[in-house]
Amino acid sequence: MKTIAENPFRVHTPESLSAEEVVKLYVSEMPGADAVHSAGDTMVVGSRGTGKSMMLRYLEPDCQLLVQNHKSQVRITDIDYYALYVTIKQTDLIYPELESLEGTFADRPVNEHFLILILVWKAVSRCIDQGTLDFAKKNTLDTENSKLFKLLNNFVDYDGQKPKTDFDLFLSLVDYLADLHAASLQYLDEILADPDTTPKFETVLLRFSTFLLPFLEAWVGLEGMPRTRKLFIIIDDADYLNEMQTKILNTYVSTRQSYIFFKIASEIYQYKTFSTLDGRRIEVPHDFAEINTVDIYTSNTTRGYEARLTRIIDKRLELYNFDRSKTGRIANAEQFFPEDGKQKSEISKLRREISTGAHKVTSGASRPRDNAYRYAIPEYIRLLGGEKKSRSNYSYSGYNQLVNISSGIPRYFLEAAYLMYDRMKALHDGEFTFIDPSVQNTVVREQAERIVMEELERLKLSDTHLDGSSATAVLLHNLIISLGSFFQVSLLDTQATERRYFSFALSQTPTPDLEKVLRFGVRNSMFTRTTIGRKEGFGRTHRYILTRRVAPYFTLDPNGFTAYKFLTNSALERMMHDPDGFRQELRRKTADGGIGPLFDGLEDQ
Repeated sequence: MKTIAENPFRVHTPESLSAEEVVKLYVSEMPGADAVHSAGDTMVVGSRGTGKSMMLRYLEPDCQLLVQNHKSQVRITDIDYYALYVTIKQTDLIYPELESLEGTFADRPVNEHFLILILVWKAVSRCIDQGTLDFAKKNTLDTENSKLFKLLNNFVDYDGQKPKTDFDLFLSLVDYLADLHAASLQYLDEILADPDTTPKFETVLLRFSTFLLPFLEAWVGLEGMPRTRKLFIIIDDADYLNEMQTKILNTYVSTRQSYIFFKIASEIYQYKTFSTLDGRRIEVPHDFAEINTVDIYTSNTTRGYEARLTRIIDKRLELYNFDRSKTGRIANAEQFFPEDGKQKSEISKLRREISTGAHKVTSGASRPRDNAYRYAIPEYIRLLGGEKKSRSNYSYSGYNQLVNISSGIPRYFLEAAYLMYDRMKALHDGEFTFIDPSVQNTVVREQAERIVMEELERLKLSDTHLDGSSATAVLLHNLIISLGSFFQVSLLDTQATERRYFSFALSQTPTPDLEKVLRFGVRNSMFTRTTIGRKEGFGRTHRYILTRRVAPYFTLDPNGFTAYKFLTNSALERMMHDPDGFRQELRRKTADGGIGPLFDGLEDQ
């Protein structure tokens, strides 16, 4: 039997993957992928781990050449666009010294200089390293007619060694920008020496109109570039830009060039501003298309998250050649993560009994089949409790259940699967054909406990400038504990017509403090936000879905969240500020024979 040396579920940084690996692992059915591949500026927004970077890495020329490999002798001229990739997180743009320029005459030009310098330097260097500029080695330089040479000749000192090809021009440019970067850093040193003064900038200032735009125009016009003359400027992790740099980038987007397009990725709620330098605001769809990579629902009836994740897992198993058996068949996702057989059989039996009326439940549905779907797992979990309170025996295993627990973010599934695989490898000395249900259950339970007991604690220690202090994280922790407890009690309430809760809707406009906590929760993937019709029927309100990664911590059913509660500000404020009192009342109400209406602010959908 074949085994694999490397864990197939390892999460790699996409920009470090080879083109072959990216093309083999990439799943094209990403929400909004068509907009990213099309002409036009695009903003890709989503939580960490939703596939933003992989989507953008796939656009680079080395990947697109492989995508087109069904054609003979594919060249750069044959691909649809030429993409330059830069991730801000791995650049030298995050300089605190630049913040001291705020309010001075130097703020805009110096920030723009550093932004252009880093973008061009890193993008050209990456293309040289990947070999996607090799076509320019064949372009014998015509110095009299070359737009690229005429432009760079104003900046680059060739020391008497005139370049002979376009490729030589790019090599000289990289050397020049490296030297310019070193000289520019001296300016930051001067700021540190005397933060109260604005030193004179002694080096060349790079600007959009006099350097960046002419340079990109000359590049896209080179012989050997795509015939479509489309150039994509990919800026990943754009939320790492400071506010002035973000305004500068927005201004570039607002110019709406006919063949140069910006593809920008940012984590949700992290992009600093949508304002331009002159105070205008770039908006959807007038200035750019927006893609949200977070899938609210995990079923195949919406945006196909389950089908997309299945392709991701199947591709990984195939790439690493993991055999299901000695016949050579490659395992697929569902086979590789089987459900606990005994539990599956018992739930199926209970589902049949509910649908036939043999097992009575408080009906919230008009059809017995719907009752079986709604109540089988909640009843099974309740019955596991018994006198010994053994609900912890519920097994969070099986591929479909793991998909739901991942809450619409592929990385969460991969991180769990990575740990499961390593544990199986240790237990079975590398010889196994599937992940044992007990291992699946153990890992997701450990992860749920880590999220509630450690990850939220780490957020309390963070002092993010976006939220002022760690007090926001404390309130978020309290809210999650309160909601999880309430959803657990609801699941076990035999008198309730709805028992599977994982979300709530706002019945009022949230207070500023509540809004801050909820946004902080969304930004840190503790909630996902969508909209829903208001209870009174006028307009829409926000609905927040608790991450289903915490389902094992509270022993909840992660396989659906069709039910939700309308909550008032006062109810949410009590959950945040008095979680112990809230849970005490939950226990008292439960002891009295059912939770009923806990507070005026808790209402069924």
